[in-house]
Amino acid sequence: MLRKLMVVAALALLPAAVAQAQFQAGDWELTLSGNGSNGPDFNGTTFGVNANIGYFLSKELELSLRQSVDYNDIGVEGGNLAFGTTIGVSTGTGLT
Repeated sequence: MLRKLMVVAALALLPAAVAQAQFQAGDWELTLSGNGSNGPDFNGTTFGVNANIGYFLSKELELSLRQSVDYNDIGVEGGNLAFGTTIGVSTGTGLT
């Protein structure tokens, strides 16, 4: 069962591996991601979410806003930690 699930997941990701985005001036980009994990007895939890929205000023130049929020609970009293990061303006080539 697990082997079939891994094959299906690999096939689902295949189109993304060969995709080639061709950004133009005026295009928008939205990226959402997340992660999480826990201890073997669910006594510690970590998760985070990230978002990025960008606008292409030209084919090679993107203006973007990024937000990241993370939470850590290591399973002991007083061991919780939450933090976030915001990048207001960044420029990049849009090339990966």
